[in-house]
Amino acid sequence: MKIKLVLAIRSLDMGGAERQFVLLANNLDKSIFDVTVVTMYGGQLDLQLQTKHINLHKKGRFDIRSYFAYKKLLHQLRADIIYSFLPEMNLFSLWAKPKYSKIVWGFRFGDMDLSKYGKFSMFVFFLQKKFAPFIDLAIANSYSNLNFHRKVGCIPPKAEVIYNGIDTSIFAPNVLQRANFREKYHLSDKDIAIGMVARLDEVKGYDIFLQAASKIAHQMDNVYFFIAGAGDVNKIKSYLNHKIRYLGYCNSQEVYNGLDVFVSASISEGFSNSIIEAMACNLKCIITDIGDNHLLANENTIIIPPNDADSMYHAMKRIIHMPSASIYKQIHKQFSANNMIQQTQKVLIDLMTE
Repeated sequence: MKIKLVLAIRSLDMGGAERQFVLLANNLDKSIFDVTVVTMYGGQLDLQLQTKHINLHKKGRFDIRSYFAYKKLLHQLRADIIYSFLPEMNLFSLWAKPKYSKIVWGFRFGDMDLSKYGKFSMFVFFLQKKFAPFIDLAIANSYSNLNFHRKVGCIPPKAEVIYNGIDTSIFAPNVLQRANFREKYHLSDKDIAIGMVARLDEVKGYDIFLQAASKIAHQMDNVYFFIAGAGDVNKIKSYLNHKIRYLGYCNSQEVYNGLDVFVSASISEGFSNSIIEAMACNLKCIITDIGDNHLLANENTIIIPPNDADSMYHAMKRIIHMPSASIYKQIHKQFSANNMIQQTQKVLIDLMTE
């Protein structure tokens, strides 16, 4: 008999956790798992889901009816396991679950200042800490992520670390995508393209990136900078010009292949999808020393302290002249979607036999 699995997340907006969620939902072995996805809201990733999806259409933060609808649904589905992502849905899933259902929480972020996301986010995380002892299992996407939760008192009875995975059929060196990108933005073979792919959020370190980029752009005629990600462009508008361009949300794999250097300037991160995606496309990378990033460093990488514009500037100057090694096959082997899915399936099956 199949394991009845509910995968639950607040929304399917475009984000790292949400993309991993969809990747997992689509690729779990359906001969083993009967998968139902449940969300409170929809989102841009709705169309990418290839499994049964129930959207509860929550009408706002204080729409308590959606909680009772979720509780009723979980009883109707008779879920063996409920695996939820992120604090708000983690709490709802624990409170609404039938007594016989196993509950698994997904820890998807590391050491970060929640005060920057408002009092409600702080309160939700406080509740998650208090209720963590009552779950069956937590799955974190990095050791630093798990250690952060334990350090602040969010201690589940059992926890596993499963790194994020990427679709290696998509994120790989692609000569045609590189040619298209560079033709579109009028880049010659001698031009150097440096970029970030991340939502426009303070935690992503755009100010540090842009301070360094502005200096380099004035000093080097053949270096251009690109930013790809959703968000409020007004946050970075003062930096933009013909050499520093904002692309909005777009095809990330084409951006990676068009670049020569990828930058992750984050000041907090559990595990970065964008870093392994960029490395899978064989890019040289500048990354900040946060989370488990040091474990990703290789001969194509310069690692710098977070929140340090001067270090970012010197790293950019250095990496432009640094030779590029072929590391993408190593990344494909270590961080494939298949690895993530197989490890997740194993811990969920083991949970059912306990």
